[in-house]
Amino acid sequence: MVPDDRDRARGRLRSLTAWISGISAALVGIFAGIAAVTIPGTSDASAAAPAGAAAGAGESEAPEAASTPEPVPVQPTASVPVAAPPGPPHARSGASSHR
Repeated sequence: MVPDDRDRARGRLRSLTAWISGISAALVGIFAGIAAVTIPGTSDASAAAPAGAAAGAGESEAPEAASTPEPVPVQPTASVPVAAPPGPPHARSGASSHR
């Protein structure tokens, strides 16, 4: 390979690397935007306006009480201990296959 060919190949590789970096950054931005829009349980209206700003001048609304669901007690399940099967284990760590 002559030096000119090597320099051209190196330039193409740099260009390809720059394009891949730019496209990757753009895709991260796109996916972050999609994720931000689709996260459930958030509201743009409540975050953008301070409390009481939605009411007209001189009007005041009573703040809504936050409702939380009643906790449900967890019942323990009856479990029976499971005995290990007889014989050596089937899965082994390492590359050795001898016993």
